[in-house]
Amino acid sequence: LYDDGTNGDAVANDGIYTNANAYSLTPGSPMGRWRVVVLANDSSVSTYSSSYNGLVHIPNRPYEVNYTDFFNVGESYFYLGYVSGVIFEDRYPLASHGPEDAPFSDVPVYAFRDNGDGIFDPLSDTLVTWSRTDSSGRYRLALQGKNFLVVNSRALVPTLNSGHSSDETWADQTYGVQWNGSSYVGIAKFGGMDPWLSDACPMEIIFHDDFETWSGWNSYDRGGVRQSNAEFYNGSYSLEKYIRNDPDGGYKLLGRTIGRGYLLQGYAFRPAPVGRNAKVAVSLVDASYNGYGFIVDHNSNRIRVVRRTGGDFTSLSSVNYNPPENSWYFWKLILLENNTIIFRLYSTDGSLLTEVRATDSTYNSFDRVLVQGDATYYLDVLVLWRLPSHCEHVAEVDTSNYLGESIDFGFSYEVVVNTKDSDDAP
Repeated sequence: LYDDGTNGDAVANDGIYTNANAYSLTPGSPMGRWRVVVLANDSSVSTYSSSYNGLVHIPNRPYEVNYTDFFNVGESYFYLGYVSGVIFEDRYPLASHGPEDAPFSDVPVYAFRDNGDGIFDPLSDTLVTWSRTDSSGRYRLALQGKNFLVVNSRALVPTLNSGHSSDETWADQTYGVQWNGSSYVGIAKFGGMDPWLSDACPMEIIFHDDFETWSGWNSYDRGGVRQSNAEFYNGSYSLEKYIRNDPDGGYKLLGRTIGRGYLLQGYAFRPAPVGRNAKVAVSLVDASYNGYGFIVDHNSNRIRVVRRTGGDFTSLSSVNYNPPENSWYFWKLILLENNTIIFRLYSTDGSLLTEVRATDSTYNSFDRVLVQGDATYYLDVLVLWRLPSHCEHVAEVDTSNYLGESIDFGFSYEVVVNTKDSDDAP
């Protein structure tokens, strides 16, 4: 990314390239349309494009590689900023967005980063952020890369049929936005992803702690956890497991009791060099510290799914893997309703590094997050959310080709829409 010649100024849209001083984008970079310039060094053959073969060396320039010997051989644009859109009640005429429509406020919108296969799967894709619509029905999400935006139709409250529950007035999608090869455009979208299936997408964030504010954490046994700015993945703080080894640690209440069908995710950092005791361990447990979790052992290079009984662990399944040290990694702990427990370890770019799974039905009720393992390590951005079974109202957006279009969702309560739903539910 290149600026207007003032050595790294953060100005989008200036449209001027004069040198090779790159500006590195950060979460605080200005929003707008940025130009990506592809450069090629002096060469008899360009590897960028066949149309640029046979580039001739500029007279009186040295042959060694340096910034003055690069050609501008191509460029493209991308949009750095918030992806936004409106969720509205689609009133006649259907499948269009006009002044006759009414906004839905306080509707949650969830964004999942695609794992690369182009198919939305809440287990394989990664929940990265979420938002709620304002009084005008608009949401806004800070995204990068290819993402799926998900809306739960049961979270909609109609204005024309107020006073009725979502079970009595079933909304179905009539309008959406999709990529047409050059831009994101509105389309008729009766029934969502599959008009023959009903929406079953009760997404819900149960617990979220990014440790920017320290609250609610308690010591477990003789262990201790605390807020720290020594290492952090996002923001300025993380949780530090700073004293004693497993099973000692710390816990925080979820605020409710949950069962199966939930996913806990977060980031972990184990400093190097690792010692003899080097376990990272997080679990979902009840008031007696019974439940399920994982252990990433940085000393033995072994990853485990474990059952916790009174805080002590029993290994249910394990794999050999050498986890990253001195760098952050991402993880998911998944408790499925069929009694399967899955742990997945990822690099921070979303690449799956390893997985271990087990089946156990001993415990089915959990009310707290328990952090154990061996001091010292760090956790950041813990999120616990309810897994959906089937999501019908999904939009794809790729920030590499997104230029600020409104990614809208329209829903209607007209009977003609619901008759397109062949399973007739509810």
